Amino acid sequence: MINLKNICDSIGFSPKVLFEVGVCQPSDSHVKDFLDGATKAELFEPHPFYYQRLVIAFESYEQVKVHNVAIYKEEGKVKLYNRNASTFVEGIESPAKVNDGYSEKEGDVFNIDAKTFDQYDTGDIELLAIDTEGCEWFAIEKMKSRPKLICVETHGMRYTNPYLKEIEAWMKENGYEVIDRDVSDTIYVKR
Repeated sequence: MINLKNICDSIGFSPKVLFEVGVCQPSDSHVKDFLDGATKAELFEPHPFYYQRLVIAFESYEQVKVHNVAIYKEEGKVKLYNRNASTFVEGIESPAKVNDGYSEKEGDVFNIDAKTFDQYDTGDIELLAIDTEGCEWFAIEKMKSRPKLICVETHGMRYTNPYLKEIEAWMKENGYEVIDRDVSDTIYVKR
């Protein structure tokens, strides 16, 4: 897993307003290392089990808000397939399908409220991490902020994000460039 704290330290950047969409376990959080210096952190996790774990893990941080919603292209309800860290929205080409060969099973389904990202983004996000198993574009396309640093799941083994062209075009149009990649994420910085 890429260490965003090390990357930010290397470019002399200390973000105070952090958003992470698709956190999973508290130990998986890309923003956990920044929380002591953060003035605001919002975490989004649609899986009820992992949402509860996040609430418990970060309850001592007054500036942290945890949301049990899926960030999606429209408001409503979405059907998700429980694949633990690879839980995904119905109809999305996800790493679980491409890399793991997962076939959708009704026993794995749960429904959750979906919201659009602009309902939470007030224009002040400085660091954004998104790992939503193929739905990353739905946060980016509705974003009001222009964070200094954005971490997006774009690839992994045989998987390529289904909206990679849109993500790359948006990054270029808004003055971002790639500064790092790991096995699944691309890190963009606004110059």
